[in-house]
Amino acid sequence: MSSAGCGVHSAYIVDRGGAVVTPADTLVSVEWTRILDDVSTAHVVINPDGD
Repeated sequence: MSSAGCGVHSAYIVDRGGAVVTPADTLVSVEWTRILDDVSTAHVVINPDGD
């Protein structure tokens, strides 16, 4: 049975080469915008578990 609402999100800190540095398990806040034919923006605050 499916339900409406928020799904499961996951986030990772990734270096420019694509390698995962650490998972971002504790998302403090996430905000993003998507505007058609414009630049998208995001602001994320996390508490990573890694060094």
